[in-house]
Amino acid sequence: MGKYIKPVLTCCFLIAQFWASAQCAMCKATAEQSIEQGSTSAQWINGGVIYMLVVPYLAIGIIFYKWYKQYKKEKN
Repeated sequence: MGKYIKPVLTCCFLIAQFWASAQCAMCKATAEQSIEQGSTSAQWINGGVIYMLVVPYLAIGIIFYKWYKQYKKEKN
């Protein structure tokens, strides 16, 4: 059963890539239209993108730090 996990996950990530790029194009089009109309909502979209970028890395960093701290504690 374990030998099928890598190919299935690879296919899922490849398929999800198409949906992700479509969402980015929609966000870009919305931001461009709002800038043309003089709205400041594009700044909020940029803030949202930064938030979505930082939070996963921060969560992974915290998990890794706690895991490393526990590993060092068990090793000593």
